[in-house]
Amino acid sequence: AIVHNEMAQQGDTNVAAFGDGAPQSSFNAVLHFVCYVHMNGTLYELDGLKRGPVALGPTTQEGLLGATAEAVRKYSAEYDEHRINLMALAPAQ
Repeated sequence: AIVHNEMAQQGDTNVAAFGDGAPQSSFNAVLHFVCYVHMNGTLYELDGLKRGPVALGPTTQEGLLGATAEAVRKYSAEYDEHRINLMALAPAQ
């Protein structure tokens, strides 16, 4: 995530919009990726700005979508961040 933020400053991303007067978390929130996975009955958050996986609580494979949606809602409220894109990687049905 840190490398991504550094590279974004060289590309098409308007990083100036996240500098003056904006909290530092605004820039980091916009320019990094977080992945949520189910493993052995637990929902884990994989965030490139953190030292390692963060266990968020129990879930099932069937409950992964709902548990992830709740985690994203909490993130959005905590950081007052509403510019969030979501993508699901799942097997073809």
